[in-house]
Amino acid sequence: MSKLLFSPEFLASGYSHEFREFLSHIIQAKSKAEEKSQVEEELIHLSSKLGSSDPSTSKKMKEYLIRLIHCFMLGYSVDFSIIYAIMTTQSGESALDKRIGYLACTLFLQKNNELCIMLINTLQKDLQSQSYLDQSAALNAVCYLYHPEIPESVIDLVLKTMQVPKQVVRKKAVMALYFLYEKYNLPLDRIEPNLRQALNDQDHSVAFSALSVWKMILRKDFRDDILPAVCRINRQIIERRVHKSFTYHGVLAPWAQLDCLAVYEIYIRHNTHNESSILMEIHQIVKECLNSILRKVDAAFAILLECTKLLGLLNTQEDTFDYLDSFLEASNHNLKYLGLLCLSFIDRDLWKEDWQKLLGKVILDSIDDDTVIQKTLELLDSVMNLGVLKKISTDVLKAISKSDEKEMNELVGHWLIQCVNDYHIDVDEWYIDTMLYALAETKKYLNQAFVESQCQIIKTLLDEELIETNLKEMMVDLLYKLLKKSNTNIYSSSLTKLAFSVLGEYGYLSNEYTEIDFMNQLQKWVLLLEGEDDLQSIGLLAIKKCILRSKTWLSSLQPLLKECQKSSVPEKQELYQELIQIINDDGFKKEIQESTVNLAQTLSINPNRPTTTIGRFSNYSNPVPKQYPRGIFNSNHDNPATATTMTSVHKKTRLEKRYNAEENLVSSLINMDLQNNLLMTTKEFGELWVTFEIEEKRKIPCFINECETLAQELSTSWDIQIVQVIGKEFIAFDTFDVLIHVALFQHEFELTIRTRNNKE
Repeated sequence: MSKLLFSPEFLASGYSHEFREFLSHIIQAKSKAEEKSQVEEELIHLSSKLGSSDPSTSKKMKEYLIRLIHCFMLGYSVDFSIIYAIMTTQSGESALDKRIGYLACTLFLQKNNELCIMLINTLQKDLQSQSYLDQSAALNAVCYLYHPEIPESVIDLVLKTMQVPKQVVRKKAVMALYFLYEKYNLPLDRIEPNLRQALNDQDHSVAFSALSVWKMILRKDFRDDILPAVCRINRQIIERRVHKSFTYHGVLAPWAQLDCLAVYEIYIRHNTHNESSILMEIHQIVKECLNSILRKVDAAFAILLECTKLLGLLNTQEDTFDYLDSFLEASNHNLKYLGLLCLSFIDRDLWKEDWQKLLGKVILDSIDDDTVIQKTLELLDSVMNLGVLKKISTDVLKAISKSDEKEMNELVGHWLIQCVNDYHIDVDEWYIDTMLYALAETKKYLNQAFVESQCQIIKTLLDEELIETNLKEMMVDLLYKLLKKSNTNIYSSSLTKLAFSVLGEYGYLSNEYTEIDFMNQLQKWVLLLEGEDDLQSIGLLAIKKCILRSKTWLSSLQPLLKECQKSSVPEKQELYQELIQIINDDGFKKEIQESTVNLAQTLSINPNRPTTTIGRFSNYSNPVPKQYPRGIFNSNHDNPATATTMTSVHKKTRLEKRYNAEENLVSSLINMDLQNNLLMTTKEFGELWVTFEIEEKRKIPCFINECETLAQELSTSWDIQIVQVIGKEFIAFDTFDVLIHVALFQHEFELTIRTRNNKE
């Protein structure tokens, strides 16, 4: 702002140095008290100047009034200057002086101020002036001054200005007539002929002013015969028979078009007798108006919204709203929201069948936009039924999984679960799949009591045998997949508790997974739940039930039992004693896990060596290679030429392990975390990555676009453990001292594998 005070325009304006100093002090004031001091000082100075008989005062009156206006806008009283403002309107030497005088009067004079009477003669004189500038200034003032004696004093003169040749005067006269009608309850009959005449004025600026006035009048005093004139103006705009100076961002007279559409809406709502001719005429011109702006932007969007609202009101079956698809599918969230707004004004019986599915996609694409999501959920609630719910559930679940914001995840997740409860009666595969994944993808964001109630409903259905066996089997498999999917404690404690209970009670029903698989995941999660004794006890109980059914226990159970032994919780101590008895019972077999490493091929560790395409990875028909390329490192790195293909079968049990005191951190983490099916944190991964010496890189063709999908595919086909997915990259490890980094690009991914320099 301070820069403007020294701009060439301000310096050349003729204002005094005192004015510039006053503005500078106000801008630089650091407190309200400092500002008040400056303004009061300025008002005292202006009061003395205005009261002096100095001849130069009249010449500087314009600047004094502008300085007073600044003080008034800051909230200070300038009542002493009202008389000087009125005098300026009467004796101003130029049109600009009069204009500033009128401006000061309209600001300083409050409603029904007695000093307004002194302005009436000036208003009458200026309305009869031959100067259109004086007439315009007076008409502007009429719209802002309020005193009971003004209407009768100026109404006839304002009506006469409607005949002035200058279109700017006629345009201002239209607005002055509407003000007199609105503020003083002037009878409409007295000004209606002139307003009708203005609606048919040859100058479009006058007609557009009259159009906006009639829009407001018709809402209060409806007239049946205004529609033809409005349609005529609208058609002139559509046919581009209006001067191009009215164009705004490529749209011709957008404000006038919006006024026309507002008038059409008034006529539709007042058409209580359902006169088809009126509705057909409106329908036809609205369609023409819509077609004329479909390929335009900015102001055209407002016209499109109003046209859609009118077509929704007309409720004709022949209308198609295909143009909304491009807005709902737009990547720009503002355009997407415009499409949603348009949908809200269309009768639900006129909706296209694929719009419900499209709304689900809107949630997926705009999960980070609270405004769009709220509007989408509102629209879905208005059309919700079981069929719609099944159409959108997949996209909504993906959106919940995609969102990391607590508020949006909680909002959409709670809404989906509530809809499933409200609209789905029978328990089937879809119900189980949707409920479990919704509870899982909302992580720990939902209210704990709400999640607990939902899990209790599912558990009750299981225990009361209200679910068929195949559905119980499906639930077992789904909960197992959820536990296997994550290596961190991300689920609500209620869902984790449900998973432990179901796997422990009904794990035997699964035809896809074994008790060994269940025990692997249960033991992993019991370790993850460190400090949560209640959940750990439920997990240990589930492990016990799996052992009793399979007559087998895993070697990795022993370190878990050592932790239980240290616990002071009675339940864990009791379970510890029971599991120790099972382990020591010869009737139970200890599971020894075997893993085969296929060293089918070897490569040099030289990073500068030209890479060649390996046959099994060059098949473009598969999205990812079906086998992890183990053995890409030489078993003897000192002599790569002597490396041979070999198969190593590792059979290691906890009893066979001996940890040397001199083993470094790398060896300990590898032996404990990778070979014993324990978890690896991101921090541990980073520590190992910088210490491993051997590295190989490959670029492998791939047609998967989502990094999470690729991670799941590789985890299954390569039998590797995912540590973390970050954007378009993820890190993982396998059980053979190998760390993996994958970066996803277009049509390929870069695979980086590191291992330690093991010459054994």
